[in-house]
Amino acid sequence: MRRALVSDFTRLPGLDVQFTLDARFPQRPRSHAIGPNEEWERLAELSLQVDAVLLIAPETAGVLESRERLIRRLGVPSLGSEPDAIHLAADKLLAAQRLAAWNVPVVPTREFQPQATPPSHPAVVKPRDGAGSIDTWLVPAGKPWPNLNTAAIVQPYQCGLPMSVAALVPPSGPICWIGAATQTVTIIGQRFHYCGGLVPGRFPQSLRRVLTPALRAWPGLAGWVGIDYIWDPTRRQAAVLEINPRLTTSYLGHRARWGEWIAASWLHQAGLGPKPGRRSLQTSTPVPFAADGRINRKRHADDPSE
Repeated sequence: MRRALVSDFTRLPGLDVQFTLDARFPQRPRSHAIGPNEEWERLAELSLQVDAVLLIAPETAGVLESRERLIRRLGVPSLGSEPDAIHLAADKLLAAQRLAAWNVPVVPTREFQPQATPPSHPAVVKPRDGAGSIDTWLVPAGKPWPNLNTAAIVQPYQCGLPMSVAALVPPSGPICWIGAATQTVTIIGQRFHYCGGLVPGRFPQSLRRVLTPALRAWPGLAGWVGIDYIWDPTRRQAAVLEINPRLTTSYLGHRARWGEWIAASWLHQAGLGPKPGRRSLQTSTPVPFAADGRINRKRHADDPSE
């Protein structure tokens, strides 16, 4: 994702894009090496030298939230969400409750009680504070609960297609819906594994109608936001699983279709660039992407995200 972002923003006129890179890796033009125990000091130092910062980090354990708080304490504009917005989205239980209160159809979510009776129907157990499919379990009916060492939530297992939709959320004004993706998720030994996805995917209008006011009502939500949901093609209904207040891997598929128009729109929404021209489809071919950011080489051999 970092390579793709750098490539896309660099193509915009008048920008000097710099980025951090683990000191153990070969350094690249415009990169800044970050060694052991140097992250906080170097992040602060480099942030004060630029006009805006775009952070790439998971919301798990407050990683993204804490770094966004640092950026804002320094008074540097960020292209991401406010720390409090991230904090709410990272709590899967509170986030589901908030979405339900805004009339968004959500997968029923409750707090996990390890001493509770085994489920009478297949259930999904996942960390209350987590990202992706890490430590996410499918518990068959009547089978014992997994032994977890962290706060978790329980959701009924939903039949259907796992999907996601990405949006650029501005501080004010209309939301820019980028598009949907079909997620590739496997279950091995009762554990879920996220393997990437395929762009484009299905984004029902009924879900768009309820998500649009919900995202606008979410205090401090901004920049790239991913929403995971289950689409039931039989009942033609969608149910939201969670909100990701950060860059998601689907960016690789979407930017292959729309080019640097996404980066230009992102910058414009933050008040740091001119309004981009009309969105132009770069390819009509479906774009598969892996969890590690790889794109099909035969279709996108020049893609810098590989």
